[in-house]
Amino acid sequence: MARRGQHYPKEWRWGCAYEGTWDEIATHAPEFRGRRLRLLVLSDEPSPSLEERRAFIRLPLEGRRRILAEQAERLAEHYESDTEWRDFLSGDIVGRGGGYA
Repeated sequence: MARRGQHYPKEWRWGCAYEGTWDEIATHAPEFRGRRLRLLVLSDEPSPSLEERRAFIRLPLEGRRRILAEQAERLAEHYESDTEWRDFLSGDIVGRGGGYA
């Protein structure tokens, strides 16, 4: 079942967040009619477990830096090859006073 999230501060202008499968969220379609929406599709990859996060923190600083550098390199390759994010940022959502509309 879709969960209705917390209401965000007015200055964020986000309204309310919903989380669930598409079918669960679609049951709220009448509430969305005529409203602007932002859709964030979550990754299918599971988040690291608490034990995995603790193991990362226990690594020596150099080991953490190496892992983060590898992740940053993979992300750089992704953003250099996929320009869709540039189209998103060039829209009217970002740029009004440095925040989100």
